[in-house]
Amino acid sequence: MHILLSVFIALCLTLTGCSSNIVKPTEFSGYLANYAQLNEATGVDGEKTLRWKSGDFTAENYHQVLIKDAVFHPKPQVSKQVTTETLDALVRYSSKKLQTEAAKRQLLASKAGKGIVSIRTAITGVKISPEALHPLEIIPFKLVLAGAGAAIGFRDHDLMVYYEIVGEDSLSHKPLFTVVRKIKGDTLDSKWDKMEVKDMHKIINQLSEQGIEALAKALTPTHAQ
Repeated sequence: MHILLSVFIALCLTLTGCSSNIVKPTEFSGYLANYAQLNEATGVDGEKTLRWKSGDFTAENYHQVLIKDAVFHPKPQVSKQVTTETLDALVRYSSKKLQTEAAKRQLLASKAGKGIVSIRTAITGVKISPEALHPLEIIPFKLVLAGAGAAIGFRDHDLMVYYEIVGEDSLSHKPLFTVVRKIKGDTLDSKWDKMEVKDMHKIINQLSEQGIEALAKALTPTHAQ
């Protein structure tokens, strides 16, 4: 069971689909309570990532997950590039996709309870880099929304999105694991000037489908309790 849990965490953290460095300390958002305990690790796909797992986390004691609605951290300001409607739709899509995948595998809990892991996910930033060029530094949401689309020129650009995830006991709220990772989304064409939910579908689908599938293998089925 502990081996399966390690596989889940590795998959959940490293669905990048590209060769990239781990998230740098200067790119941490402040969403997590403690970044000092994060350790660099290599996932099953060979990608580097950051993670922490509590020594008290025994997978056999958990069988379902409570998926909290995804949030932005820090919360971005709306603009012509990213509207309130787009942000609301992105949060809804992220949360619904995770919940749907968990429900398919009979893992989804409707409320807190014994044996239930509460999972909180924050979208903490994006990086936009021209294809075949060196990546730009991370662009916080406030800069992206202020017009980064026009500032980065007229090339196709890759979209990288940063996530910080917390797993905790749903009753005691004791931290069980934390992860910091980034994954690649769709390529934005040279005429990009507005972020849309479809630009994030690839990222969200990877996180939800593969992460929940691995989680299903790691946690003890309800009927085994």
